[in-house]
Amino acid sequence: ENKPTLDELANKYDTDKGTLFGNVSIHGYAPIYENYLNKWRDKNIRLLEIGVCLGNSGLGGHSVKMWYDYFTKANIFTFDILDMKHLENDRVKFFQGDQGNRENLLNMYSVFGNKPFDFILEDGSHFHHHQMISFGALFKYVKSGGYYILEDITEEGIDACCQRNDETYKV
Repeated sequence: ENKPTLDELANKYDTDKGTLFGNVSIHGYAPIYENYLNKWRDKNIRLLEIGVCLGNSGLGGHSVKMWYDYFTKANIFTFDILDMKHLENDRVKFFQGDQGNRENLLNMYSVFGNKPFDFILEDGSHFHHHQMISFGALFKYVKSGGYYILEDITEEGIDACCQRNDETYKV
């Protein structure tokens, strides 16, 4: 079976995670992500994406469509400060909250079933203090062997990926 790559899906849904976004290369994360995440492609996993809106537009969900088509058995959980409930379907759930508010993050985890995630992708506000709050609140909810991926952690767009191995991790 010839399945599309994560990058092909990212480009199809016009997300900046692909190698083409608006016909130019912006970030090109998808081929890198596929190297780490393809082991779960056909598995029943739980993933969380923080920040699914495009700026403050109220539009977005492009990457959610990409994840939905790539991980055909995944339960996809999404979190954003803006109402993106229209993204919900049979495998996609949404929680509206502020990633800079630890209580919002913990409430989200509770609403989403108090079960750990195979990976969390944080692409929210891009404010360092919000990223630290989110990481501090949620990293413990990544399964052993899973990933916590931070996008756009500096103005230069340098990224970090942390793999959880029991109680240790590298940045």
